[in-house]
Amino acid sequence: MYMKCNMEKIIIFTGSFNPVTKAHLKSFQTAMSGINADKGIFVPVCDSYLKKKMLNNMEALVLPSQIRIKMLDTLCSNDIRLEVSDYEVKNNDSIHTYKTLLYFKNKYSNADIYFLNGADKLKNIPNWNNAEELLKNIRFILFDRDKLNADEIISKDPLLCKYRSQFTILPVTEGFADISSSKVRKMFLAGDENYKSMLDEKVESIFSKLNLADYPEPSIYDWIKVKLNGSPFDKLYGYKKVYELNRELFKTTDMSLMLDNSKKLNSMLFGKNCKNANVDTRIIYTDEDVNSLISNVREKNLVPVIISEACFWRTGGGYDQGKANTFEEELCRVSTLSQSLYMYGSPKLKCVRESKVNREDAYPLEIGDGFYSPQVEIVRYGKDGNYSEIDKRKRQTCDTISMASIDFAKNNKLNNIKEYMNSDGSMNDAGKNILKKIICKAFDYAIATNHDAVILNAFGSGYHIDLCDIAVVMKNVFDLYKGKVKLIAVKGEKTKRFMRDFYEPLFEV
Repeated sequence: MYMKCNMEKIIIFTGSFNPVTKAHLKSFQTAMSGINADKGIFVPVCDSYLKKKMLNNMEALVLPSQIRIKMLDTLCSNDIRLEVSDYEVKNNDSIHTYKTLLYFKNKYSNADIYFLNGADKLKNIPNWNNAEELLKNIRFILFDRDKLNADEIISKDPLLCKYRSQFTILPVTEGFADISSSKVRKMFLAGDENYKSMLDEKVESIFSKLNLADYPEPSIYDWIKVKLNGSPFDKLYGYKKVYELNRELFKTTDMSLMLDNSKKLNSMLFGKNCKNANVDTRIIYTDEDVNSLISNVREKNLVPVIISEACFWRTGGGYDQGKANTFEEELCRVSTLSQSLYMYGSPKLKCVRESKVNREDAYPLEIGDGFYSPQVEIVRYGKDGNYSEIDKRKRQTCDTISMASIDFAKNNKLNNIKEYMNSDGSMNDAGKNILKKIICKAFDYAIATNHDAVILNAFGSGYHIDLCDIAVVMKNVFDLYKGKVKLIAVKGEKTKRFMRDFYEPLFEV
């Protein structure tokens, strides 16, 4: 008589294991016994994911993968059913659970794969990548948690309810509710040796030999770095944090000179280009940190001015909301520019000081409106420096001209883009001409205020203007001002591509 063989049962247990505790081991062994599993595999997360996770909580203790794997190996040496996989560690990236479980499903194609987790994760499963495919192919072992009823959660969700047969619910593991990796870390860092009771003896012997000096307290700038390397949502939080840091910093910064001497440049009043003695003009493209760039320009005995775009409807653009990464917002993040701009805005949009200006001086701007902000101080390094503060002795100051440009991202009555667009979305001749006049106006004002070096972003890129169109305008402007300023430095992350793909070919025609 033909007898159907039972399939091998394998449980996958993913986690940080930072460090692995008695609760981890007991839960795993309980799950193994609960379904009579043949094999259990610990899968520790990679270092980059763990560092990000710990920094989100501003925690210092991040055990490298080789130590975490060593600890897990010691536990597995006491139970031949258990082993450790370095699958996620080797990938050295944040791996979706689906990908990890699919790897083991393919590796053990003749086995039933179970995924061990807590009931508190149940509500999130429907939001996972490839959730339904995962539920079709992988079984779940869940431990009930205090005040959580797994069956009730499953019954209320259509997707979970559809695959109810894939879930095995086990009772809470008794005696281990108060044991966690986070408690071990906190006790260890506080010098409380009671953490030892939460660890297996062999694990404790490894953990207790750690040198605290190897795990310095993370700074807010470490946290910002992690956020800026994350998702767009993470970046938003990172930029908001820079804004909050600036608010505190500016409370102790004397900006009276800058605020007293800032001016509004009236719209559409374009004069003839300023005349100046003939000089050799050098044009460079750079993504150098702005503080360093200003310093290097000054070392050549030049007087620099920054020409930047200004949001036509809101002071500082979305700087205070953590939005975008345009040149204007970036400059506000690293400098005191926002203080000058907020003088002209609504009190609702204030940065530190209340706005007390006449209506005619305030936002919104017309095309060609702008502001002159003298002695803007660069107080932070840029993104590559995680926006850390610059030592006061090394901070540079630079006058700044902010000009409102054509906005190809919004159809606003102040910037009616239809007047300046071709049917294919590119800028027409009228648009190029108005953009040219805006930049020329800024150059004229720069020369009139005795500056001989201009630091310019790829003007218009923040407003979704095609780089090829910008290049045409830039060439015309640069041709006009060669011999009138000694240096034009185009600053920004895209400038090398801008130069290679768009600007240089124009000279070959």
